[in-house]
Amino acid sequence: MDPTSADVDDDHCNQKRAQKLLISAKESADPSAVLSSFRKLRYCLTDEQSCSNFRLNDGLSNLMVLLKKFTREFVSILNKKMRNEEKGETSESNEVNLSKSISEILGLLANCSYMDNGAKIVLTTITTLSSICKFA
Repeated sequence: MDPTSADVDDDHCNQKRAQKLLISAKESADPSAVLSSFRKLRYCLTDEQSCSNFRLNDGLSNLMVLLKKFTREFVSILNKKMRNEEKGETSESNEVNLSKSISEILGLLANCSYMDNGAKIVLTTITTLSSICKFA
């Protein structure tokens, strides 16, 4: 087998594996599993060797900046939700900021003329996470 084609297959498998993890996390409704899956997926998308497509387009570079911002907000809110649930409390603070982040990312994706598999996976991730957390 050609080693370069094996590398491409591995990259594709990394993205598919992370996407499957995210789907299984959604089904289990376990916030820590969702968070772990999202981190793995984000790694697949931001690792230059796993997804070199993101270096080809300024629009996608902007998307990755927004995705990192979204991740920070998502992690922060998810951690707060988990802490509050342990205490038996509910909190809706900062969810508006996350919803705004999701809107920015979806808007950028909608206007992105270069919709490769990486961008489609980002779109799937954002919509899945927003539906899991009911933030959007």
